[in-house]
Amino acid sequence: MIRIGIVRTDKWLTLYLAEWKKKSNLMQKIAWHQKMLISPLEKVSDSLPDTNKLQQFFIQSGLILPDEDSHQDINDMLERNYWKVISTHYQQLKQKWSAHDAGVYIFPASKDQASIQSLGGKNGLTIDRFIFLFLTNGLSNSELKAIITHEYHHIFRLSVTEETEESITFLESMIMEGLAELAVSHEVGRDYTAVWTKDLSLKQMKRLFKEWLEPHLFTRGRKDHHTLLYGGGPYHVPRWLGYHCGHLIVEQAYKTFNERSIKTVTEIPAEDWLSASGFLK
Repeated sequence: MIRIGIVRTDKWLTLYLAEWKKKSNLMQKIAWHQKMLISPLEKVSDSLPDTNKLQQFFIQSGLILPDEDSHQDINDMLERNYWKVISTHYQQLKQKWSAHDAGVYIFPASKDQASIQSLGGKNGLTIDRFIFLFLTNGLSNSELKAIITHEYHHIFRLSVTEETEESITFLESMIMEGLAELAVSHEVGRDYTAVWTKDLSLKQMKRLFKEWLEPHLFTRGRKDHHTLLYGGGPYHVPRWLGYHCGHLIVEQAYKTFNERSIKTVTEIPAEDWLSASGFLK
């Protein structure tokens, strides 16, 4: 069944915890982890891989490990009612932006994973019209609002551009990330923008844009954007380069757009953002 809105994964997690300690070995725990947290997603989207691959993909994205004792963390999330905080903010954004429905799945994240540590205890994925959030306990309400704002804005932007994973250009991938952080700044506050918005100066980024990114602006297909967005790879692209560049392009261009609302500027094409940013000069 395809679910819209904030999915009650809190109920999944309550059941998961109730039986987890009874699993006596790693194989049993892997199977239980898959049954309770992964298998319910099998028919959510054709873009998701099969169950085994999805389990590994989510773990790489921050999901708790099958043999990880996450009772305290999950109970803290339940007590803080992450689901209510995120649901209330999601509904406010949906109304304010007149945006499409989305299905939102909230999962506990592993604090020991480097990807989660580097992102301030949280991570999010948007696939088709579905959002998957991986969250540690102890996040503030504003941090929860920031991550749902970022991911939900992706769905809003994609509804405007009608791009797919295969058709999207690298330029649009960067602008999407920059716009999502502009939305966070407006809807939650600049203090809650992502860690990758604070790494490099505008002067440094313009140089790196010319050196690394400009030749690839119109490369299509999200899978071919990964290294340029995240960094690394065989050519040692600077970390978070595409994300940070998208943020600075949007930040600079927005100054020329007369402080228009997030709803309005989301409709501006990627090429116009780049032209107005000064990065091509």
